[in-house]
Amino acid sequence: MSTETRFDHVRQYLVQNADETKNRLQNTNCLQNSNTIGLGYNPLLGSPVCYSGHCQYDGFKRSIFNLTFAQPTSGSRIPKLISNNVELYCFSSSGLSTTTETINTLEQLSKSTSSSISFGADVQYKMFSAGYN
Repeated sequence: MSTETRFDHVRQYLVQNADETKNRLQNTNCLQNSNTIGLGYNPLLGSPVCYSGHCQYDGFKRSIFNLTFAQPTSGSRIPKLISNNVELYCFSSSGLSTTTETINTLEQLSKSTSSSISFGADVQYKMFSAGYN
């Protein structure tokens, strides 16, 4: 089978299954952007591989993998469907910042320690709360 014949076979398959692919990509119950894992080259239009949202529009959306969307993973806070064999990690909305210091003297150590340690108390009663540091 020649290369040109193979491309014709792939083109024909993609045209026949275009509606199914379009429906799979427009599934509103799946987790947003989880369906883009299987998007790739479109031999019908000669579109290059592109993973940015800017170029993933009509003419490019041809699925390479057959994704099967299942129920969310246990413990997930997201009610949307995700594909099988895809791991979902939820991160809390809290922020974390780190810094480093070079300490050469005892005075620098004292300043660094006193500015880094804080004590406080929080009180909460029903919908009211107060705190002091």
